[in-house]
Amino acid sequence: MLVSPVGAGGLGEVWKARDTRVDRIVAIKWLKAEYAERFKRETRAIAALNHPHICQLYDVGPDYLVMEFVEGTPLKGPVPIADALRLAGQIPQPVPPRIRWLYGQYLSAIGKDRAAIEEVELALHEDPLHLLCRCHLAGYLNAVGKRADAIRQVNQVLEIDERFGIAYWCLAMFQALEGTLGEARASAERAYSLMPWEKSAAGFLGGLAARDGDTARAESLLAQLAPGMYLAWATYHLARLETDQAADWIGKAIDERDPRVMFVVPYMRTSSRWPALAKMMNLPAAVP
Repeated sequence: MLVSPVGAGGLGEVWKARDTRVDRIVAIKWLKAEYAERFKRETRAIAALNHPHICQLYDVGPDYLVMEFVEGTPLKGPVPIADALRLAGQIPQPVPPRIRWLYGQYLSAIGKDRAAIEEVELALHEDPLHLLCRCHLAGYLNAVGKRADAIRQVNQVLEIDERFGIAYWCLAMFQALEGTLGEARASAERAYSLMPWEKSAAGFLGGLAARDGDTARAESLLAQLAPGMYLAWATYHLARLETDQAADWIGKAIDERDPRVMFVVPYMRTSSRWPALAKMMNLPAAVP
């Protein structure tokens, strides 16, 4: 039962209402038809997350959301400078999520994956829709032996955005390590279809196809790789679980200062070539 309007804008309207089934005040957000795709994305995002600063989703209709109603008053201003300074002084200055995410990458690079997990979890607490950060978290969880948790994080990314290609690439890597080659190939095919310009995705898929005995598919993918695409060749060998051969190409990528090398560092620590690679990147060879 509608109670009163709360606000309206270019996308639609928000109403205060009462859910008579459970006698609860709720907010109903109605979106205009032309924003149907945005509505679907917003619904998936809210449903996939649980955060104290994100309203709860109670119900979904064809063009509306039924959400938690949070009491409050509209902001008013301006306020006197003295009051503004007093209020600003009460606001803590947290580390920005992007800085925590970057610091997490550094911690993982030096082998401190558990500390990296703590940093990116804090970053995601502040910015739960940072999908690339969540993929990094999955990688760190996998590095400490929590592959089921890693896969769960990747699936959460895909619930929010089913076209996020990097998530499929991560999923394919985890599935390949699990030995579920068919599932890994399906995920890698999806990653490649979403990121055809990313030759590392082609290289990884080619490696899985070769490992699965599909020579024709592997050759068609490898034909796209130029000799100078070092990281793409490295991912080809990683898919085949040939870490020493991958190390040869990663060494060349390091010489070229390719920053994407950091994505594959956690998978190279079991290689006999890891001490040499670590030295090239000025990283400790031993994992703390």
